[in-house]
Amino acid sequence: HPLFPGYIIENPDVCKDEDVDILVYLYSTISNVHHRRSIRESWCNSHNFVGINLKVIFIIGRSTSSHVQFRIET
Repeated sequence: HPLFPGYIIENPDVCKDEDVDILVYLYSTISNVHHRRSIRESWCNSHNFVGINLKVIFIIGRSTSSHVQFRIET
């Protein structure tokens, strides 16, 4: 996203072809996989926002493990 340049995984198409009403950036650590899953399945689930197009983007740091970093990037 233009507001957060320089990240390793850039996804310029994240909001392409969509009219986004609410865009939420959440900062998380790599180890918080279960927390991110819980957020996706609970309050940021699209079923909770009928008529509102909510887009949630997680901003996470780099891993010191090359294996973990590879899994994040693929």
